[in-house]
Amino acid sequence: MNEEVKLTILLLGYGAVGSAFLWAFFINVKFIQVSLSAKFWPTTQAKIIDSGVTTNCSAGELVYLADISYAYTVEGKKYTSSGVDIVDTIQTERLANHLTGKFKAGNIYQLHVNPRDHYESTLVAGFGRNNIKQCAVVVFTGVAGVCSMLGLMCTATEWLIQIFHIASVWQPYEYFICQCSFGLF
Repeated sequence: MNEEVKLTILLLGYGAVGSAFLWAFFINVKFIQVSLSAKFWPTTQAKIIDSGVTTNCSAGELVYLADISYAYTVEGKKYTSSGVDIVDTIQTERLANHLTGKFKAGNIYQLHVNPRDHYESTLVAGFGRNNIKQCAVVVFTGVAGVCSMLGLMCTATEWLIQIFHIASVWQPYEYFICQCSFGLF
């Protein structure tokens, strides 16, 4: 395989991986933003219909989720929903049991409701223990996305040099980019 084909494959690979990581980064940032803004949504009363812990197997590992369903009324219209947070994250058994112990069936609790979409609601608003894993995902995907894009820039520079035989004037620039990309290329 010649050098130009290798560089083209690397270019496409870095672009795809970097784009995927950056997409995941922005999606997770949006979820955290909504979780934080939910604290300022209007509130109403919600009656817990059912509260329990559900389990399933994901990637060979047993995962837990506090499955809490509730009913509420906004502007005279009745709604039902389930889940505790805006983003249902995988929880530990201890946290799932804590949440179902806190939100018991038959009791009434304060509920935050999205003023633009009354179907979106949350019992737990703001930043909580559930969001810590999501913040770790944001940091990881952000760093991985930036590193992949730096690798993309390094590969693109090398590709342009190979394809268009750019003069050696570009080589200091190429060296700088490759060093900044933490040796990805």
